[in-house]
Amino acid sequence: MNKKKDEDVDLSGIPPELRSVVSQRIEAIRQFESKPGRASAETLAQSLGIGTAQFYNLAKAWRNLRDPQHLSGQSRPRKRIVDLHPNQVKLIDKTISEMPNSVPDEIVKAAMKRGAKDDVKLPGAGRIKRYVIANSAAQLPSQITALGDLIVEHTVLDLPIAFRGDVVSRPTATMIFQTSRAQLCGLTLSEGKPTSADVARVILQCIGPSLKASSKDYTARIAIPKTADENWDDLCGSLDQAGFAVSPYRPGPYGHGRCTAAIFGRLTNGITFRPRLVEVEGERRRMRGQSAFDPLTPDEGEKLVSSRLGIERDAEIFTDGERQRLTQLHQNLHRLARM
Repeated sequence: MNKKKDEDVDLSGIPPELRSVVSQRIEAIRQFESKPGRASAETLAQSLGIGTAQFYNLAKAWRNLRDPQHLSGQSRPRKRIVDLHPNQVKLIDKTISEMPNSVPDEIVKAAMKRGAKDDVKLPGAGRIKRYVIANSAAQLPSQITALGDLIVEHTVLDLPIAFRGDVVSRPTATMIFQTSRAQLCGLTLSEGKPTSADVARVILQCIGPSLKASSKDYTARIAIPKTADENWDDLCGSLDQAGFAVSPYRPGPYGHGRCTAAIFGRLTNGITFRPRLVEVEGERRRMRGQSAFDPLTPDEGEKLVSSRLGIERDAEIFTDGERQRLTQLHQNLHRLARM
């Protein structure tokens, strides 16, 4: 997470009359990041004189972009918000506020039901869902959070990655989420179907080189989608020896990317997710013709996607009282990641 003080943020591009407003918003968002939750969001939004839905939108923009320009109120509102009538916005915002632990689809159904009851004509479900995703805090369904404290999953990105010479294809994105915060904390890109090596690499991103020993042991439950390769048992054994409770799960061809969909939807900051292509190889992965991006190397792709999705790597997730076990896990994961 960004730890810079307000005075370290470059406000030179903000008109002088708006700088105090932007500074107040940055401070409020940082307070929310250190103490998330609906009650905190409502209190901070009230202190800024804005609605809770708008506060969530500002917090999301700051988390993803770290650009004060997006907090000044100067940027042009998104078309999907401008096109909604004030009565529609009021009804949908009220539904969002009353369903803080619900996924977007549930909120959409409730909003449409309320619209019919209150005689407020609403747009189609797709537009309502886009508004809900843009204006509510990220939530993971209970069926997902029940899998573990940490969840590894795979999806495919509509991003041209040149893995081998002139062959440009859509990459597999292996991600790891912390369920209590609904936060993406690691991502790696690879070619073709996912492997145990991809899982090892993304876990290594979260562990980092400087773990801190805690005063008591902490055993995280980590859910991993099962892969059909020879290193699977080695991966699970290494995590088990380090004190993690490993929960393998089988998402099936249409069950990939559930955390991604819940937090980011189908499209976020120009990154489109294609989870149904995870178990597909060959021609359907190839990218031809026009794209919003020039072909990127895997490293360039990871940096771009990490920046646009606002990844927050938190080594405290993996804090454990026994340094020796963590050191061995590091060694084992590095070995697996190279396979």
